[in-house]
Amino acid sequence: MSGFYRILIKTAAEQGKTLEPPTKSGSGVPTMVPEFTPKPHQVEAVKRLEENDGKMIMVHAMGTGKTLTSIYGFEKMRNQGKANKAIVITPAGLRNNFFDSIVRFTKSKAVIANQPDKIDPNAQYNVVSYETFRKDSKGIMAKAGADTMIVDEYHRVRNSGASTHKALFEGRQEAKNFIGLTASFINNKPSEIAPLLALSENNPNLTEPEFNAKFVRTIGAIKSFTGSTKKQLGLKNAPEFVKAVYPKVDFVATEDVAGNDMPKKQVKEVPVPMSDEQYKLYQLSLNKLGPISEYIERRDPNISVRDTERIFTQIGQARQIANSVGMGRKDITPEQAAERTPKVRQIIADTVKHLADKPDNNVVLYTNLVNGGVDVLNAGLRKAGIDHALFIGKGTEVNGTNVTETTRQEGVNEFKEGKKRVIVISGAGAEGLDLKNATAFYALDGHFNPERVLQAEARARRLGGQAHRPPEQRIVDVRRYKSVAPVSEQPSFIRRAFGAERPRTTDEWMYDVAAEKYKTNKQYYNALKEPAKYVRKEIGPTGKVRYIYPQEVPQQGFFARMFSGQPEYKYEAPK
Repeated sequence: MSGFYRILIKTAAEQGKTLEPPTKSGSGVPTMVPEFTPKPHQVEAVKRLEENDGKMIMVHAMGTGKTLTSIYGFEKMRNQGKANKAIVITPAGLRNNFFDSIVRFTKSKAVIANQPDKIDPNAQYNVVSYETFRKDSKGIMAKAGADTMIVDEYHRVRNSGASTHKALFEGRQEAKNFIGLTASFINNKPSEIAPLLALSENNPNLTEPEFNAKFVRTIGAIKSFTGSTKKQLGLKNAPEFVKAVYPKVDFVATEDVAGNDMPKKQVKEVPVPMSDEQYKLYQLSLNKLGPISEYIERRDPNISVRDTERIFTQIGQARQIANSVGMGRKDITPEQAAERTPKVRQIIADTVKHLADKPDNNVVLYTNLVNGGVDVLNAGLRKAGIDHALFIGKGTEVNGTNVTETTRQEGVNEFKEGKKRVIVISGAGAEGLDLKNATAFYALDGHFNPERVLQAEARARRLGGQAHRPPEQRIVDVRRYKSVAPVSEQPSFIRRAFGAERPRTTDEWMYDVAAEKYKTNKQYYNALKEPAKYVRKEIGPTGKVRYIYPQEVPQQGFFARMFSGQPEYKYEAPK
């Protein structure tokens, strides 16, 4: 037994507690199962959690195992006497996922509490939904005896004025430790970082206006379809941003996961020209929108968040018709629509080919829409004779089939076991699903929010995915299908010479907007990566960690440095 654990056991005994010595577990944490060995990025995340006094926002890319990282972090703090019990707050549909991970990888007791009065004070983990926690946040914390909050899909509470954020802030006052889990640190604007930090650090003085003033600059102007001008934003004062945010946020990109644990992702854009019939129906739906239709068809992807959301809700029918001819006609069935819609024919044909290529190949089909999405994919697969599972919103009826929680879970299990080689998921399946042995992810349509696109694709690309295959064969074939204008809409040679282009469709617009927004988000993500880290860190007499950043090192002239021997540290923005 190490001297370190002897000290912990003695301290626990003085407090009237017991602490067993470590087993031969791969994690060195006795309450984790011996089979668990953390990955390097998980070890680093938990180390930084401890350095920041048990508070950390883990911004880990989808599929990198952040649920297990948080469990490992809590168990390690618990074994060190720094934590006791945890409340896990997660979307209702993900409670079972989190619970299963606790049961599988720890020796601790966990329960799912569907109501505040179902909290078990004897459990180390009480897993609750956001809805349940909103009902009595302080009461739940008190009844559970929890000193730790673990909040899954943490980006959901970025609105400081919403009831969920307020409930979590009230409960936060009872918690010593806090772990926020998200892959989407920024969704619509950089200042969303502020309310997330305010909650994790329990500091209400961190506000969006303050964040904007310090770290957001205007890099251009965006002219909206209404004629107004909006600011285009970018990162300002990167060194100060790193100093303020880095100690509180652990950022892990997919490429940071070492080794062959993560399958490769091969992305292919698949433009499919609409049929003349489809395009006429599509144009009729756009013509009802007035100036919005002109904005969609222009090639300038820059747009403000407010305009994006406004357009997105108003182009619903056009998006549906871009997926299915049947959404513009009431006289044809979903099966007929699947046959007469080029994009659907293409995605079904590609699915059939992928399944035929290898016996262990399987496909995740994704769409953001039920009508004009799930229904037409379901019909196309049935006509092709492909048995498949459905994971969409509970209570939804698709072509005569009612989807329930039971049928959803049965479908997921059958897909994982290889009994069904295709699963169709909607936005309801974009969070939390772990389909790690999937070999293809085909999206019928996109979204203007880049994080939604990446999060959906990550259902098929997971840590440890395709482990049965040799490393070089672990690949997820990702395809993004787009309905584009027919060839007949191509401008003449003379018009093309003067810059005219084929009209842009709603599918193209959504992906273009997502790409532009991702460029802005990437500036902040890059600033949190290794090149922008601290120069060194120092541990003071109280055990508090202090980070020394580039701009804190005095800059001296050449001759002064030559005589003093002090190196010059120069900040360089990350690539």
